[in-house]
Amino acid sequence: MNDDDLHKLFNYNGKRFDIKDVMGQFDKDQLGNIITQNNGSGKLLDNLGRAVNEKGYLIDEQGNIIDTNQR
Repeated sequence: MNDDDLHKLFNYNGKRFDIKDVMGQFDKDQLGNIITQNNGSGKLLDNLGRAVNEKGYLIDEQGNIIDTNQR
């Protein structure tokens, strides 16, 4: 399948959606699973200290998925 065959996804501001904008940065184990950090209070963090959920998406204090610009 060619990338040109897929419809482009855009956010509400008309910017092309990129999964990298909502994913944390991680190291991976030998099986390809992400390795999260733990801040001691049960919250998961990426390598840059940002809050993430168990799937690796950046989240705010209420658990909503956000982008790298906190939106």
